[in-house]
Amino acid sequence: MHKKEKSFYEIKSINKDSSQIIWGNSSFKNSQNFENFVLDKDKIKTKWKNENFIILQRGTGSEAWINLILPIKKNEKLLQTDQVLAFDSVNNIIVRQNYNSEEYPFQLINLKNLEKDSIRFETKNCESINIINCIDKVDFNEKTLIINWTTPNKFKERGKTDISIYPLEKFFKK
Repeated sequence: MHKKEKSFYEIKSINKDSSQIIWGNSSFKNSQNFENFVLDKDKIKTKWKNENFIILQRGTGSEAWINLILPIKKNEKLLQTDQVLAFDSVNNIIVRQNYNSEEYPFQLINLKNLEKDSIRFETKNCESINIINCIDKVDFNEKTLIINWTTPNKFKERGKTDISIYPLEKFFKK
């Protein structure tokens, strides 16, 4: 019987400008250096975790978030991205904001092979310049991605909640 090993990460200061992140389990350790802004010990937190990945999140002081995705595999490099909105811990898929397209505002990344796909998505009556501000919740449930939003998005009157469901089997096909 194979025993699951507990994964970890730690941050060590190198000098006043940079730090090192070390991660792994009892069998191996990986490491990578970063500037202290990214690895601020007081601001970086574990957002999600499973047996394959640790996903850290760090606020920047604006509505942007930096994410460090640490693969629990020997000699693997971490993936740095931003605005990870949800993590499917069963299928090892993240959904993040896609800044390169208003028509396809969400990008899915399969963390096992780094394959990417995008979601065509339209909200009704989104008054924000950033469509993400109109989204209430992004989540995975079994084999689907679920996006909830309320329109119109106003404080005074109660809006209508809409839900879009995307079967994961439709993604990552070439």
